[in-house]
Amino acid sequence: MRTIPAALAAGCAVVFALGGGPPASAGQAGPSPQEIVVTPTSVPLGGKVTVVVRACAGGTVHSPGFPSARLRPVDGGDSATAAFTLGAASAPGRYDVTARCPGGELTRPAAFTAFRGAVHGGVGGASARRASPADMA
Repeated sequence: MRTIPAALAAGCAVVFALGGGPPASAGQAGPSPQEIVVTPTSVPLGGKVTVVVRACAGGTVHSPGFPSARLRPVDGGDSATAAFTLGAASAPGRYDVTARCPGGELTRPAAFTAFRGAVHGGVGGASARRASPADMA
């Protein structure tokens, strides 16, 4: 009965000797990205977007709405950030954001929505019409 375990052990030794073991980089790539936070989540075309990715030091971030960029560390922690300006010629709609990090890749679907026009302040917030004197009274 000892011949089966001995044969199995010998077979495993051959596989590892021929390079069938775990990859040399296993465990050395770094942590996988854990969270993507985009602010604001609703932004006018030509507006600024900030992306923060947790556990992604040394990574990059990209989206169809803005060019790829390297993430900068935030206060020596495991989070990293990048800021972008949406192209004024971009199409309105929802955009995914993808982080490529040393430990893997993470995508946040529909991370932000781009729209035409500007946000109006005052009464009504982002309403299409401006506040009238009666609204302000």
